[in-house]
Amino acid sequence: MTTNDLKAFISNVSLFRGLTNDEIETVTKFIKPKTFNEGEFLFKQYAQREGIYFIYAGEVELFSKTPFGAENRLAYFGPFDFIGEGSLLDHSPHSTNARALTKVEGYSVEKTDLDELSDNHNAITSKIYANLAKVITRRMHQANAQLINAGAQYASGTTRHEHDLLGDRDVPDHVFYGIQTMRALENFNIS
Repeated sequence: MTTNDLKAFISNVSLFRGLTNDEIETVTKFIKPKTFNEGEFLFKQYAQREGIYFIYAGEVELFSKTPFGAENRLAYFGPFDFIGEGSLLDHSPHSTNARALTKVEGYSVEKTDLDELSDNHNAITSKIYANLAKVITRRMHQANAQLINAGAQYASGTTRHEHDLLGDRDVPDHVFYGIQTMRALENFNIS
């Protein structure tokens, strides 16, 4: 992949939304290519966090294991999704497993590089954390919806940018409605 292809990919990952071209150029210096074969783990439950993984091609499943060894599927991730974002937040071990369902081509930013980015590029880090807060909020909302309705579909956190007369908003990619319907759902308690 060329540098321009990498920049185009990064600008479509929701964690880096709103970064300028110069900021994306800076971020690309910290990103390393990663490939995982089918069945290979990106990370394992209780292992130390090593970084964030960005999926360019392929599919990854997120699951947890019970004390009896049963696997509970939590989510599936595809192109332009990212996982392991807890590396930005704390030093605790992973609470879940991530396994490649197909061959996965992607990128990663290691924890040490994240620390260096945080120390030397405050403006970029602020934007990344703001985007991360939005994604975590969406994922928590979806987890809550799954507790209430076990058949609820998981939302990966990817969005599309839409505009209407009231301004700009990010609409979840997995829904078929647009910005107006999203505003109605937020403002009117309709069952």
